[in-house]
Amino acid sequence: MPAGPTRTARPTRRDSDVTGPAGAATSTFAHPCRKRRQAPPGRAELVDLQGAECHPWAMGTGRRSQAERDDITVEIGYALLSACFLGGVVFAAVAGPAVVWSLPPAVETFLLAAGTVVAGALAGVRVVHVLWRHAARRR
Repeated sequence: MPAGPTRTARPTRRDSDVTGPAGAATSTFAHPCRKRRQAPPGRAELVDLQGAECHPWAMGTGRRSQAERDDITVEIGYALLSACFLGGVVFAAVAGPAVVWSLPPAVETFLLAAGTVVAGALAGVRVVHVLWRHAARRR
């Protein structure tokens, strides 16, 4: 029986792997949230960055207040509710004739499929539009 590939343990990274002797970088696997800061004479020390320092794309620099969290929760609820309403109205407008009138089966299937696709796409666009508008108002 041929021997299969063996699994080797992944080496763990230590601060000494990142800084090496006299603060020289010896590894390319340093996390982007770790940054060197000069300590007293010529010694580098690693510092873990937090929040927006580590992830510049993160919104804000601190924790959100309860009012801000409630505000975005209400806005998300409004976006989803209005998207569902818009999707329902669009679906009824596009697929409604298939329910009301006696149409050939191929046309009924097409109207139902088209109504589903268009309603879903417009509902998604509505959610994105409402949340982008809310983000723009906050700035």
